Amino acid sequence: MNKSLQILIIIVIVSFSSLNAEDYVITINGISKEIGLDKETILILPDGTSLNLTLHQKEYLLFTGDFFSFEHKNEYKANRNDLGDGVFQTMIATPLGTGILVQEYMQMNPTHLVDFMLNELTKEEVDYGYEYSEEKVSKKVGDITFTGKQAVTTYPGEEWTRIV
Repeated sequence: MNKSLQILIIIVIVSFSSLNAEDYVITINGISKEIGLDKETILILPDGTSLNLTLHQKEYLLFTGDFFSFEHKNEYKANRNDLGDGVFQTMIATPLGTGILVQEYMQMNPTHLVDFMLNELTKEEVDYGYEYSEEKVSKKVGDITFTGKQAVTTYPGEEWTRIV
């Protein structure tokens, strides 16, 4: 076996070993045990009782914020950050760059920020030569109707849509 193939096999083995990592810790009656997703492990209690444990994750997870909640696939993780001054930002994104970003304003009405946000999100594309169009949009969520704008930037073979 040549050296390159040996190195490739080692890299593959190391890469896949992280998929079986025991990234969680379960504690029962003060006894802790590392456990991995979908991997059975045995926990023995002080009285000799043996427990077979398997940790599974639901396909859809629920993210709950102060004013909204949503379900998402378990392969993505929603993150919430406190930006200060009563502004919170929650984001979920795919590796391809598709995502949703929600900003909550606790102490102000952010309506006057819509044009600024769209400009910030699209300025590099517009400078590059993308065609730009925008229109007013409304979305009803429960009893609340949100109004804002949708911007679409297009270039041959590409189109990006942002709603603020």
